[in-house]
Amino acid sequence: MPDITPRIGLKKPLGNEVFSRAGYNENLDTLETVAETQAGAQAKASAAVAPVTARLDAQEAELNTTIPLVQGAQTVLGGKAAAFAFPRIDGRSQVNGLGFYGNFSSTSGWNGFGSGTLAAAGNVITVTGNGTITNPQIARNVSLATPIVGDKIFLRAYMRQVSGAPTSLQLVIYDNVLQYTAQAVASPVLGTWYQLAGVITVTQSLIDNWANARVTAMSIYSSATASNGFKTDIREVAIFPLPAADAALTRDQLLVKYPWTGTGLNSVVNPSVTSIQDNLLPPFNEWTNRAAGIVPSVYNATIVASSTAGVNMWHEMTVKAGETYTYSVTHTGRTAIDFTAGGVSISSPTGWSAAQNLTVTVPAGAETMRVFVSNGNLVGTFTFSNPMLVKGTVSQTHKPQVKSTLTFHTRLHGLPDGTVSDDVRYIDGKAVKRKRVEKLVLDGSLAWVWNADATGYKSAKVLIATPIDYKGTVTKYDGKVLLRTGTATAADQSIVRASDSSLYITIADADSGWGESYEPTAAEIKAYFNGWRMFLWGGAPNVPYNGTGSKGWAKIYFGIGSDNFGSVSGSAIQTLPTTANDQGFTPYQVHYQLADSVYEEVPTSGALVIESGDNHVVAPVANIPAQSMTITYAATAYSALAELQRALAGVMDGRTAKMSTANLFSEDQGVKRARPTFYLWDTEIGSKAASIHAYENALVVKGRNNVDNANLGEVFRVNLDTGEAYAGSGGTNKVWHDGNAALSLTGNGYQKLPSGVIIQWGVAAATTTLSTVTLPIAFPNSVFSVSATATGTTGIYATVNAAGLTSFSVRSSASSNVNWITIGW
Repeated sequence: MPDITPRIGLKKPLGNEVFSRAGYNENLDTLETVAETQAGAQAKASAAVAPVTARLDAQEAELNTTIPLVQGAQTVLGGKAAAFAFPRIDGRSQVNGLGFYGNFSSTSGWNGFGSGTLAAAGNVITVTGNGTITNPQIARNVSLATPIVGDKIFLRAYMRQVSGAPTSLQLVIYDNVLQYTAQAVASPVLGTWYQLAGVITVTQSLIDNWANARVTAMSIYSSATASNGFKTDIREVAIFPLPAADAALTRDQLLVKYPWTGTGLNSVVNPSVTSIQDNLLPPFNEWTNRAAGIVPSVYNATIVASSTAGVNMWHEMTVKAGETYTYSVTHTGRTAIDFTAGGVSISSPTGWSAAQNLTVTVPAGAETMRVFVSNGNLVGTFTFSNPMLVKGTVSQTHKPQVKSTLTFHTRLHGLPDGTVSDDVRYIDGKAVKRKRVEKLVLDGSLAWVWNADATGYKSAKVLIATPIDYKGTVTKYDGKVLLRTGTATAADQSIVRASDSSLYITIADADSGWGESYEPTAAEIKAYFNGWRMFLWGGAPNVPYNGTGSKGWAKIYFGIGSDNFGSVSGSAIQTLPTTANDQGFTPYQVHYQLADSVYEEVPTSGALVIESGDNHVVAPVANIPAQSMTITYAATAYSALAELQRALAGVMDGRTAKMSTANLFSEDQGVKRARPTFYLWDTEIGSKAASIHAYENALVVKGRNNVDNANLGEVFRVNLDTGEAYAGSGGTNKVWHDGNAALSLTGNGYQKLPSGVIIQWGVAAATTTLSTVTLPIAFPNSVFSVSATATGTTGIYATVNAAGLTSFSVRSSASSNVNWITIGW
């Protein structure tokens, strides 16, 4: 008798049997029948899984939340459980049309009208009225390409009246015919810095007179004589042409998105996103100390003031106009809140207050809020504990700050017109940058070559990798934006050309020092791009070299040292220079679009977690803000479970290689049952690999024996209400995730382990007498150990005692900070 296979009943002849044609045909018929049965089962499975898959997809779309992040700060509502968030960040670049000249390292490049001698010190220029006109002013020609009707131009500057009584301060563009006002401040208070900013819409009249257009900052007096001898200070002047995407932004939004920048193309650097929950204030030892006499220790601080001089400590954070905050702290001293813009205080609504709670609303124009503890100009010893800052008008019981930050360690460039930019996002669990824009510093290290001569200017070129025709922006060493063109017609123009992968730049003869009839060598071109000007040795450094006599080179002047005809006095040499000008020189720069995007994995640090409830989310700015940012996170655990169901086929029992296809289906159209059961079916071996059981509040995965389909018991369980997960035989091992292993990676922080053990650490100030150190969080049950080590001077030792669930005591052999660590559960 032949053997019968156990699964589908095929006949296997014994070694001593003759296998007949009839038996062979019978086996073929059996296989055909099985194939028909399996095809029917597959059709049934497909019909069953379709509505389930549709529901899971819909559920994921509902519960995976993607939100845009605004510039500044905002509140993000988390889901039922903590969830990792994954940002997408689009880069950008901006260029200040005034470049070097808007920083006032000198008065170079500015013209004074109705003023005495202009003076510059500490990056501030001072205009003194001379009594000849009613509006003493400084002005500089706009170094931007001619705009078109309807374009928007954003101006910003700081001004303060030092003396006198002008009727207003004004920031404008003046074209010798009309004045276009960005902002005017009426009746300025002496000594107060005002941030003037506004948008000018380009008209045909402005275009017609663009060659005469000047950025102008001025004070308006009631009469010319009223201006005589009175002073106005000006700093950080900038002009930005706005891309179409930013044309509708408000003044306050533009102030955030377009911070003052100096020479060159500025990009997004190491973008990051931070989420803060519960308490918007960190521990005291992370606050800024302004003076001696402050002893911060986690959430306790002492101020010792021996005089009425202010002894202050503060924390600064980004805010938005119209938001309301409540600040609470237990103290015996004074507290205050003020608001700043551009680093300058613009409002201090509370003054020094003895109140334990302060509620304020962010005024228009504010960029940051500073929360203070202080002696308030009183003499004595003052204590402060448990600072708490929340949004809204209701004070809350103190809680430690819970904070997480994700940082991408990269630069994200763009073209200043906003048409294209780099971006970074998560792909398959990795941070990936899509590089679409290349940035090059155009200094003397590049392989510059001579290109062509024209009347009054020459051109040089350098090879660049895979550009697109005419898609590039070049800035000069003084910040001027070169005119982007296809055919050069004058100096200070640039051409990006794909046909020969080259960048062409035109240079005025007076700027380079190459005379009209002189053709520079490659090394001399490199010297120019390193910040040196050639001249005829023996004369002034502004006389170009025409091929006869001796050559000389001098460093181009950028506000450092003395100006000698546009060169740094005393810098002239006769040896061809090969090093860069070290007197404030910033090389030419270019951002150009790549023909093909390049994908690069980006290193990151930290992780972004959106906790349940309100999260204060902010994107700190290291250089300039990003063009746009979004974060995606799971609002509840359900969307993660949908992914789990799809992924289980490839990981269950480690049998990935054996499972050629895995079909998820429900017996008896399980989606219609109260408690449906789904199976992962291994079509290669014809058995169930696992079963998924859906209950009201749980999703349970059970293993199956691939021989007899016996239930091997629970291997994974997720509580759909709490998000808690258990894995392993019997589903008894709790899965460690951010929701049940909370941490605070701060100077005084903690880490909860899945076993229940908690590790806490920090820094405290210790003296020869016992002082109490409050733990970041309380141990629920017991303390295992506490240790402390003195820092700084050798030979100092520290001891601890009275270790409890919420605090311990410490002292040292001499006053010192101590690092401490404690373990409990």
